[in-house]
Amino acid sequence: MLAFPPVDPPPTAAQVSAVVLDDRTIDVWSFALIDETSVLQRCQAWLSESELGRAQRFVHAAERIDFILAHGGLRWVLAHYLALAPGAIEIHVGSHGKPMLLH
Repeated sequence: MLAFPPVDPPPTAAQVSAVVLDDRTIDVWSFALIDETSVLQRCQAWLSESELGRAQRFVHAAERIDFILAHGGLRWVLAHYLALAPGAIEIHVGSHGKPMLLH
């Protein structure tokens, strides 16, 4: 059974509960990149300086917004697995552009 929970991001680490992983389960997450001011601001607040810099390099505002929402959404999903606040997650981009979690 597939279930897509609503993406209502937790604002603090205290409100994040870890998702328990099962070795026989594949989790599929989906979220829409909806440009609502409150969601965009929340996602932007979670991004690292590096991610914010990458977002600013987009020429078109729509692409910049999609980048911020997509990376904020990724952080929201990871926060549920790691029981961390989305902004506390450290993501490093390797020399070939592939992201990896630090620590």
